[in-house]
Amino acid sequence: MTINKQLLDALRPLAELSLPEDFYAPEPDDEHDDLSATDYFIRRGDIRQARRAIEAAEQPAPVPVKITADTPADYSNDTIREHAEMLVQREVLCHVASLVHDLAKSPTACAELALDYEEDALPLVQRVDYKSAARAAGYRVVACDAGYQWLGPDEELTEDSYGAFADETAAWIACCEYNDIEPQRHEVYEHWIVSDWLADELGDRGECVARDFAGMTIWGRCTTGQHISMDRVMLEIARDALAGE
Repeated sequence: MTINKQLLDALRPLAELSLPEDFYAPEPDDEHDDLSATDYFIRRGDIRQARRAIEAAEQPAPVPVKITADTPADYSNDTIREHAEMLVQREVLCHVASLVHDLAKSPTACAELALDYEEDALPLVQRVDYKSAARAAGYRVVACDAGYQWLGPDEELTEDSYGAFADETAAWIACCEYNDIEPQRHEVYEHWIVSDWLADELGDRGECVARDFAGMTIWGRCTTGQHISMDRVMLEIARDALAGE
């Protein structure tokens, strides 16, 4: 049986009709194993499914999109969004905001857990953002053979540039400290236990991360009211992970 546009047009009005129960609809068997999905549904009398199969067959096959480091980390990109959702399910383990908030208000409770109140608890209440402050002042950080370097406005990377740093975050911190730039501060709204891998990825992007908080690895999330996979930082992590595959 050949399925074409004329048959599709003929099936459209039938798809809105209610078929009688005794309409010819043979049970599937070996005789129908080699039928296409469209032919099979027509034999069964399932007009709606047949129409859907025809329309699906007429749609052009999607062209795989190559994800690179230059691909915008956009939630509308299905590939990046789905990977971000997978990462959240796999790497974000447990919500512990109440625990962290209670400890941040109680130096005594911190002491009982062998935590330093000022060094361990308070930093999880507020994220210090060196990168945004330095970028707002016109500075940037670039990768080089020895690691990362910060550069001033209109400054190009040369052999005489400032010493390299092991990671990007350290370069942003050094940039702010050297140029007396006050870092921006963001309130932390949520706290989550995350995997060590995700903690590394978040930390590399300047997120608030405590790697040994009473034996837990904690991420202080500065956004709320939306699914974690929609956070800009998670989309960037998903994009970079796909680009590296």
